[in-house]
Amino acid sequence: MANVEFSAKILGDKGRIVNSRIFRATVRAEVTDAAGAAAALDEAFGKLAAELVRWTADAIEITRIEEAGAVKASRAFPQSRRSQKSDL
Repeated sequence: MANVEFSAKILGDKGRIVNSRIFRATVRAEVTDAAGAAAALDEAFGKLAAELVRWTADAIEITRIEEAGAVKASRAFPQSRRSQKSDL
């Protein structure tokens, strides 16, 4: 068995974590020698690498849309935005 696990974080402005995820894959080795183990690890990592790329693209797009919505909302309600800043 080849088990691959890693975590990924997407950081926004000022280093804030926007999204995070743990990726896991297990692949059964066809044979129990070094070459079989390497092939199974390669397959497991390849699956996770593709999954990581899809997840990252989706997460960044969702964050971009959410941030654009926040900008639109602040333009729609500029007075309330100003009052929030003055309260700080």
